[in-house]
Amino acid sequence: MTQKSPATQHTVDLVEQYENGVDTAVDLVAGHENDSLDPAEARRIRNKIDRVILPLLFSVYIPDQFNILGSAFYIATSMFYNRTEIGQRIGWTIQCNGFAQIISGFLAYGIAHSSPTRKPAQWQLLLIVYTFLSLILGVLFWWMFPDNPVEARFLTKDEKIKAVERIQSNQIGIETKVWKHEQVIEAIRDPKTWLFFFLAAISNLQNGIGTQYSLIIQSFGFTTVQTTALNIPAGAAQIISTTLATLILRRFPNARGWIAIAFFVPSVLAVVLLMSLPWSNRLGLLCAYYVMCFGGAPSWAMIVGWVAITSSGHTKKLAVNAIFLVGYSLGQTLCTLFWRAQYKPRNYVPYSICLASYVCNFVLLFAIRWLLNKENQRRDALQAGNPVDRNGYVERSDSTGQRYLQKVDKGLLDMTDRQNLSFRYSL
Repeated sequence: MTQKSPATQHTVDLVEQYENGVDTAVDLVAGHENDSLDPAEARRIRNKIDRVILPLLFSVYIPDQFNILGSAFYIATSMFYNRTEIGQRIGWTIQCNGFAQIISGFLAYGIAHSSPTRKPAQWQLLLIVYTFLSLILGVLFWWMFPDNPVEARFLTKDEKIKAVERIQSNQIGIETKVWKHEQVIEAIRDPKTWLFFFLAAISNLQNGIGTQYSLIIQSFGFTTVQTTALNIPAGAAQIISTTLATLILRRFPNARGWIAIAFFVPSVLAVVLLMSLPWSNRLGLLCAYYVMCFGGAPSWAMIVGWVAITSSGHTKKLAVNAIFLVGYSLGQTLCTLFWRAQYKPRNYVPYSICLASYVCNFVLLFAIRWLLNKENQRRDALQAGNPVDRNGYVERSDSTGQRYLQKVDKGLLDMTDRQNLSFRYSL
């Protein structure tokens, strides 16, 4: 076997371990390992991807703000963008929850003024409109959204190569078609997997307020028709706060944990106000509800983006995301169970549970950031005396059947974040 790239014993180990199930982009970038990518060209490629990917991601949320299928697309986002861009794009996507609330608020307000005796009924007409929008946008998404940059029909071959090169600093690869059981086991044994699981479950206990919003606003003394219109500012609050959070992330790309913590603070203050303001002060109670909506969405956007970029190895990423989604679903299931008739109208018990969940959020966010930062410091210290090569090698055959070692960025070897010492966790 000849070697077109020098191979150390470490290289041979990588060949033995990774010659099967490497990233789908390995063959695409072969021969381009040392190419330099002009920043202007990188921005052009990113903008072209944005024009196709972002509208499709937005379509997931605008017809249905509670569509849990959206969580599955965060993995796809990590295939097209670098770490900071992932956080921003996921933030912009979740921001569409706010647009969904605004659109649904206007639709509900308009339909509420139709004849209550007409057929179909008002609530049936609203569901028909939502279902039609979801169906149309779902078909467009299925037809247009690419599996990964390698299979993106809107990119030329040269642009695909540059799209892959542009995000190699992520060290999380693109996609692998081989299911690796050992990566599932590693995901289960990884402490951060379960920290994110509990964070997802506990964070979504607060969603009881979102699902009960119409009853909560009505309890302040507003009519049903007024309630449909009064939820519109809540959507605007989410848009403003999430935009602000993504701008902060752009300026401080390693501050996801701090941003999430900071934007949970307004929600804590809002719960305290909802529990302490006089019941006669319905304007103050309504404003407290808007403050709560201002706080939760950007924190959740930071958390979801964090999960997407803190694991590598395609099978491990899928496993971690699945466990995270189970936590999300658990929280969504439990969040409405403690909103009972005997607690109305002040709802002290549900609000107290929400307040306790915010405290748990702070603890979990601090713990995740501390754990990841500690591991980054350990790897920095390890490499200070013994630098680790960012490249690996895979065994290939040329046209004559002769075997050789192809130099490949480690991010394309489908290594997990624990195996790849060049991987650094975003904070």
